[in-house]
Amino acid sequence: MPGDIPVGEVHLDVREDIRRGHEPFARIMAAVKALAADAALVLRAPFEPIPLYDVLGKRGFAHRVERRAPDDWSVTFYRSAAPRPEPAPVPATPARRRTVLDVRGLEPPQPMVRGRPPQPRPASGLSPVVPLAYLVCAAIAFLAAATSVAWLAPDLGGHYYHPRLLALTHTVTLGWITLAIMGASYQLIPIVLEREIWSERLARWLLAVLVVAVTGMVAHFHLGTGPGLTAAAGLLAIGIALHLLNVSMSLRGFTRWTFTARLVVLAYCGLALTTLFGLALSVNRVWPFLPGETFPTLHAHVHLALLGWVAPMILAVAARVYPMFFLASAPRRWHSFLQLWGLTVGVPAVVVGLLVAPGLLVPGALTVAAAAAAHAAWIAEMAGARKRPGLDWGLRFVLTATAFLAPAAGLGVAMATDRLAGPRVALAYAVVTLGGWVSLTIVGMMLKIVPFLVWYRVYSPQAGRERVPTLAQLSWPQAERLAYVLLTGGVVLLATTVLVGEVAWIRAAGTMLALGALAFAAALARVLGFLSARVRTWSPHTQRVEA
Repeated sequence: MPGDIPVGEVHLDVREDIRRGHEPFARIMAAVKALAADAALVLRAPFEPIPLYDVLGKRGFAHRVERRAPDDWSVTFYRSAAPRPEPAPVPATPARRRTVLDVRGLEPPQPMVRGRPPQPRPASGLSPVVPLAYLVCAAIAFLAAATSVAWLAPDLGGHYYHPRLLALTHTVTLGWITLAIMGASYQLIPIVLEREIWSERLARWLLAVLVVAVTGMVAHFHLGTGPGLTAAAGLLAIGIALHLLNVSMSLRGFTRWTFTARLVVLAYCGLALTTLFGLALSVNRVWPFLPGETFPTLHAHVHLALLGWVAPMILAVAARVYPMFFLASAPRRWHSFLQLWGLTVGVPAVVVGLLVAPGLLVPGALTVAAAAAAHAAWIAEMAGARKRPGLDWGLRFVLTATAFLAPAAGLGVAMATDRLAGPRVALAYAVVTLGGWVSLTIVGMMLKIVPFLVWYRVYSPQAGRERVPTLAQLSWPQAERLAYVLLTGGVVLLATTVLVGEVAWIRAAGTMLALGALAFAAALARVLGFLSARVRTWSPHTQRVEA
């Protein structure tokens, strides 16, 4: 028998535990710690345990996957410095060690998804601090944007083309949404696409560049200074170009073009084009050179960013991580087909239709709406068929965010067909889309991702050796509940009030959003507080952590 093929096997079956809502991660790590040097761990779970590939990979384990049924996965973890070939059937040998552990009911440290069984790979080696830093900066931008809505109520009751509203829009789209997606990508590319991040050092430095650039753009939009805005936009373009370089080098040689992988590439193409378009618009403010009218060009830029960058990335991540969160199936073939091709065909048609070919606008809008409908239909089907009995507040945010797709698509198609028009309709459309679907989705995802990153940073070395908290024990459900009520209610009220232009009610909606953002920030701060903690005694009753 080759030296890298284990002699014995320790079997852990956690399927029933997961279905009961118990968390098995500490038991898994305890089994890994007790594993003999020549033994393998065979894990049985109701979904593919993708986060474990990275966690155990950093401890020198490779893995082999077998999907026995849609809700029955068997993953063998073994110590190996190189990828392990598929072994031929091995005759029975005496004294093989076999123990069974069923993890079927566990909440994993991060959602797990269905998909093609990945091949053994080395660990990414990326520190959790990198994605956490991006996510923290994004949350600060979200808090700043939400707390400014009430102050900007008179402007929100008028026309959207106002310096302060442009500053608010870019705080949301660049500071909040783009930084959050970039931060999540540094965690999800190694786990979901199974590729190492090319340069962690570049990712660290880029955050400083991007924060300076976004801050400069927001400030110069607010002040209305063209040369400063152009300089900040140029710095932002450099930062995004370097981020795309890091991602491209990470994906070089990639061959597994799944639905998720295609959407990720589509999103990054959209980001590149949006950046070039935005840079051209900033230069045009100082040295006019772009043909056409201002507002159609501005609308094309907005929709390229929303539909070409943000939407495909959300759909890509959802296809992989939502099944892990809900213990449900991945999108069916027709769901995937409509989402992918609806965006691939519809987004260029919308952008070109807004710029030069009005006849393409309505077909493009209907095609994008079909993609949104397919995504929403899959989410509804998955939620109804889920095997996870309860929903935490992160998942409730995600489901509520999906409900905003219907009014967002409806308003978009109505404006494309000229059934509705005007600055107030456009503002309501922006609130429902950016504030409802996109922002609530990111809030829900961050409430799932941040606890895992903190847990892995602080407690994974102790797992299996001493008592450590679960992910749920890091969270603050009361603050998350308050954030859910205030943010969802605030978005609904804001969309309604900007549509009618009632300043007093816009200010009330802004106050709700500010309070909701503060509750969300408090929930994240509670989790992040564990980064500076060293556990001496963990009690589920007192939750006492001593620094």
